[in-house]
Amino acid sequence: MALPPGCVRIKFAFGVHGLDMKADEVVSVIDGTQAAYAGVKPQWKLLMIDGEEMVDETLIRPALMRKSKSGKKYDIVFSKTAEEMRADIAAQEAAEAAKRERMMEEERARKAAEAEKAAKEGAHKAEVDAKKAAYAEGQAAARKAASTKPPEGVTITVKERDGPKEAGDNDVIIKYVDYAEPFTLSEDGKLTQKDIDDVYCISAVMPNSFMHLSVREFVGDEEHLYIQEEPQGVWGTLTPKMNYFLYIQQDQATYEEDMKRMKEVWANAAKGELPTMKEGCSCLYGSPCVNPDNCKDWDNRYAVAKANGGNPNMFQ
Repeated sequence: MALPPGCVRIKFAFGVHGLDMKADEVVSVIDGTQAAYAGVKPQWKLLMIDGEEMVDETLIRPALMRKSKSGKKYDIVFSKTAEEMRADIAAQEAAEAAKRERMMEEERARKAAEAEKAAKEGAHKAEVDAKKAAYAEGQAAARKAASTKPPEGVTITVKERDGPKEAGDNDVIIKYVDYAEPFTLSEDGKLTQKDIDDVYCISAVMPNSFMHLSVREFVGDEEHLYIQEEPQGVWGTLTPKMNYFLYIQQDQATYEEDMKRMKEVWANAAKGELPTMKEGCSCLYGSPCVNPDNCKDWDNRYAVAKANGGNPNMFQ
């Protein structure tokens, strides 16, 4: 049974309890006894012994003596001083207020999550509807002007009508969250941050953010190594048909630190210099691996090394 604020239940064993009582009040506590170790304090009132309410103060001493000689454990319920009671009540009220606030916060978070889910579902539905409308428009145009070839720049796939566009011969796949969209390289083989933002709309939801590309998705505490940019925000070493991972950096200071670190890596890669490293994939530092057991992507080792600042003229 729960006790009201200001009351405490303490379990005693048989033997010396250490309580010096005057009527129902603790006068003193003998050092080194059970009561002292349990934290009983003078001026506390004894209310119950082993579930029996001490309605008559004259019952307390006999009951204590009987229980201490019974050879069994027993409970004593005390009421604390008025000051301690007030402190306990204040603590309980504070805990209850904190619990109420926590429950309200959880409810707010739940509603926010539901709203976010509804917004995502609405956005997804709008995206699907737009794709369906575009497909219907394309079908109508095809019926009006039949042709043996699709219009220039249009890639056809029949795998899934509302699925992702199939990558063309001059496209790279940029992966971000659950998306994997193809991007066409420019005539000089480049892709820009603006090209990516036009599709993923990163700046709309994360203004003033910065982008990195990598050949792989890093896990744990792996060092993040990014593809060479020249100038910043322009990638000119990508290989068509390959997959690349998009990283977003919202902190400018961290982005500048990343770029400073990577520029040093790229400069060393261009000279064929590798950092001191144990067994691992050197492609990420601009030098194609020579051991397939260490390589993260053996079949594409030259393309990966090139993307990470390596000089193809130095590849063996």
